[in-house]
Amino acid sequence: MNFCPNCGETLENNQNFCTNCGYSINGEKNNSVDNNSVNNQNNFNINEPAPVGIKGGLNRDLKEPQILSYKQKMGLKTGIENVLIGQVANMGKMVVSAAWASLSVKFFVLSFEEQGIVLMGVNMQGKFNGKNAFITKDSISETKHRAGFLKQVVTIISNGGKNKFYCPSMVLGSSFQSHNVKNIDEILNKY
Repeated sequence: MNFCPNCGETLENNQNFCTNCGYSINGEKNNSVDNNSVNNQNNFNINEPAPVGIKGGLNRDLKEPQILSYKQKMGLKTGIENVLIGQVANMGKMVVSAAWASLSVKFFVLSFEEQGIVLMGVNMQGKFNGKNAFITKDSISETKHRAGFLKQVVTIISNGGKNKFYCPSMVLGSSFQSHNVKNIDEILNKY
């Protein structure tokens, strides 16, 4: 089992960057996830702090107004039509221990932008946590999806490795998710 030397996150064998903190595992400059240069090159800031003080309970930030507000603060100009909510797929943890897997689940709001894919980190309560990452369009060699039980499994292959996300067909309070999952081919065809 591999672990990220920066944050300690458990990694799949074929991952070249950490989906938790964006750290390059192979020690080389990682062009697919480069959080520091994103601000200058693309006119948006994925390091924008997570919103705080917004009232609401479970899945508070997985609602359309909150996602659009956070995207706007980052400088992203697109709407909700290119957004999917996904969970990092890590079946290895599920096999070892369901309890361990549930404690280490990583959620992201994936925003498919012209320049690449912005991954906005979300905690277990459905609130943005500020652990964001960016995969440049130039580094993406393939995107694909397949149907699963009540979800789509989205795979993004880049020079940063292979990352899978479970995108459920429905998310409580996020009516856009079912529409966007139905239109997943249109979203992924940009890459």
